[in-house]
Amino acid sequence: MKHLARLALLLGSSVFAAPTDLSGHWTGTGTARDASDWTTPCTSISLDLDVTEQSVSIRALEETCGLLEARWTPVTMELRGSDFFSEGKKVGHFTENRLYVFANTNPRDGSYVELSLELVDGKLQIIDTIGNRQGALVVSGELRR
Repeated sequence: MKHLARLALLLGSSVFAAPTDLSGHWTGTGTARDASDWTTPCTSISLDLDVTEQSVSIRALEETCGLLEARWTPVTMELRGSDFFSEGKKVGHFTENRLYVFANTNPRDGSYVELSLELVDGKLQIIDTIGNRQGALVVSGELRR
């Protein structure tokens, strides 16, 4: 009986709950840089995120960095355990305070997007990467509600 109680405790502690505290409208600033170390300030980064026990929805992600304006198309991913799925493919995962998404957007030219969000001391650290075989543009910043 004692072993059964320990097993239940161990199994219970490994069950993930969706990081619903990431939900909301986040805004901030940051920096964009590419593989040649060109950088420009991002005067505006805005993220609308909805996390439930069943799904993760990026309703909007907009970044203004110098002359560059980038927008994510709204996307909803199904949540299974600690993994995200879109159209049946695993595209990401989460831990207690971090959400990570990766997707190949065009296999022919190697295009991809990668998004990392981490909640640290009430602030959301964002790293958004758009790339292909020639290189990548990385936007990083700190967002607040």
